[in-house]
Amino acid sequence: MNPSTDIDVYSFAIKDKPLRVYLEVIVPVCDGFYANFTPWFALVGPGLPPPNQTLPFDLPGGCGVIVKQDAPPGSPRDQFFEPFGGKSYYQGPRFDETINITGTYYVYYWDHYQTGGDYVAVLGYKEQFPPLDFLRALINTPLVRRGYELHLP
Repeated sequence: MNPSTDIDVYSFAIKDKPLRVYLEVIVPVCDGFYANFTPWFALVGPGLPPPNQTLPFDLPGGCGVIVKQDAPPGSPRDQFFEPFGGKSYYQGPRFDETINITGTYYVYYWDHYQTGGDYVAVLGYKEQFPPLDFLRALINTPLVRRGYELHLP
């Protein structure tokens, strides 16, 4: 839960257009530990607008950006319960739009206010579970339900 300047980056390719892209960031509700942790994310890729603010990373050549900001620390946020993992989460910002230009896109997640915490990066609408993931779920789901995946003090 230490403040961090880390930036997590994911990439995906759009080969056929148009494609509806769904991105989100959610934060576990943990006895108040993450109440002020409000990470931001940015979609970076071809055909997106130029940045209108300073970013904590360099844009790849020929790319624009859409930044999705979360609420400032201390602001009220919606919560929801996820029954599979047995956890409540703070609802963060979302991106849900159709992209019409093919190419490689990147999603950058970062701790804008440097408060520190854990988050879940949501990339896409559908969860997919290959056979090996079912086996991993037997081991990991009880750990998640007990909060062992979190970095709490």
